[in-house]
Amino acid sequence: MLTINNPKPLSHLDGNPAFDELWQAQVLSMVDALITENVITPVNWSESFGKNLNAAYQKGDPDNLDTYFSAALTTLEKLITDQCEITKTDVTKKHEDWRQAYLSTPHGKPVQLS
Repeated sequence: MLTINNPKPLSHLDGNPAFDELWQAQVLSMVDALITENVITPVNWSESFGKNLNAAYQKGDPDNLDTYFSAALTTLEKLITDQCEITKTDVTKKHEDWRQAYLSTPHGKPVQLS
């Protein structure tokens, strides 16, 4: 079973918030947990992430946090589907479930999957 420790969160970096949104921290936390549990290797992560960042820049995506974290999420999803018992269809379905939950949740209420 995969366990995630709760170290003191990185709330600021050089006086600025380290993350624009919670999901960004969650992506990096999941990557750290998967590396710690030897599900993926640091080399595999860094090579795959580098390729996705390079592809984004080649497409003309801006060099900013949105591009960085989108590439990180894409990399995480690909490594999970390549190395775990989760299919791309599973990831796509869960993504759509969350999207529908978000769209059907009244403003200001927490988003929940049914």
